[in-house]
Amino acid sequence: MAIRWRIARTDQRTDRLRGIVQKPRETDSEHMDNVIRLDAPIEVPDPPEPQAPTRPGRGHGIAIAGMSLCALTGVFALLAFITVRWPGTSGETLKIVFMFSGVGFMTCASMAVFFAMKDTYARPPHDSGK
Repeated sequence: MAIRWRIARTDQRTDRLRGIVQKPRETDSEHMDNVIRLDAPIEVPDPPEPQAPTRPGRGHGIAIAGMSLCALTGVFALLAFITVRWPGTSGETLKIVFMFSGVGFMTCASMAVFFAMKDTYARPPHDSGK
């Protein structure tokens, strides 16, 4: 009984959907307005003129110089800590210098990346006061 009822319900739904979804006729002009023909010529716009490459900004260069300074400071602090037996808290100071040089290096590297990213966007031409 339940199976017959389900089959009957399914048939009713199918009949209702057939009434909603109808295949459009090819001669029907209302539906042909929405069709895009595949053999129609495609209009491709002209690409924009390429801009001359710009030099990296001053911030990028400063960040790279900061990276090199932090790297050299860290290397020398680590070599000094390893090779020399420092009296008192001098060894602790070299450890702190090494750690801060690592933090400074990462900060400068992040700044260099962000400055390089900013420099890739096109800038509007400068007005010369005209």
